[in-house]
Amino acid sequence: DEYKKAFEIFEQQIKYYRTVNDLSGLSVSYFNFGVGLMAKGKFNDALNYFKLQSDIDKKLKRTDRIANSYSNMAQIYNQTGQYSRALKLHYKQLLIDKKSSNKEGILRATVNIADVYKDSGDIENALKFYKKGCDLSVKYSIKKDFEYQEVKKYIFNEIKSKYINTKFVDYYCDPKSIKIYN
Repeated sequence: DEYKKAFEIFEQQIKYYRTVNDLSGLSVSYFNFGVGLMAKGKFNDALNYFKLQSDIDKKLKRTDRIANSYSNMAQIYNQTGQYSRALKLHYKQLLIDKKSSNKEGILRATVNIADVYKDSGDIENALKFYKKGCDLSVKYSIKKDFEYQEVKKYIFNEIKSKYINTKFVDYYCDPKSIKIYN
């Protein structure tokens, strides 16, 4: 199994980085281990590794990595129905990305917040944040990332099915990017 091999490598890396006291390497190894565990559905174990990673990155003042770990932890909380925890971490991620002017991070956090609202059934707030995501995609000219495509797909499918007046969609995203027909 490929994951088993990867986990063995991560364990070796963690042992090595602890031995040489390389906090940056240890942080990356914890992050990689967490991502692998998350992919395997071992959410509690993944959370532990992301927390270890985040603790190290706070010491190293690596805000980009802290934002990344918050995002991953929030995704786990969202997948397990712990929406308030997910939102709290995505808002922390958004704050960090705004402070560092990380445009892609700001977009990613905004769309992730929208996803949590959507998954929790709060369509109004989901639409609000998907609109912000669309606006940011246009403002920052970020159209290569999956977020922009997901925003367009969500807006097209969800709003068309929930609202009679599909002209409403034009307000939520760049009209050139979505064509909705009655």
